[in-house]
Amino acid sequence: MDVLALLLLLQMDARIRGIHHPPPERILWIGAHPDDEALVAPLLGRACIENGADCSLLVMTRGERGDCFLPGGCGGDLGAVRSAEMSRAALLFRARLTLWSFSDVLTDVDSVWSSEAG
Repeated sequence: MDVLALLLLLQMDARIRGIHHPPPERILWIGAHPDDEALVAPLLGRACIENGADCSLLVMTRGERGDCFLPGGCGGDLGAVRSAEMSRAALLFRARLTLWSFSDVLTDVDSVWSSEAG
């Protein structure tokens, strides 16, 4: 489970039990691919927009693997399309975006990313 989701679920549980915790002041969300933030978008929206937390998003890959579902296609560079979408999402969340370019691999992630990191 995403750490942000877990923290917010714990906060909801505390509220139900009558315990008040202030909302987080800073959020660092880390995802493997552009569009993974969609899994926690309601939570990020609440924290970053409604509660005014200082939010940063770190995405490890450009998301170049997978299929393009855009009606006009992706022009041969799915990673560029998904990176641009991630930039727009960061703007919506009023968050800083750091987009790394590790290979979008399915297996042997540790060794591939270690060799790419140098």
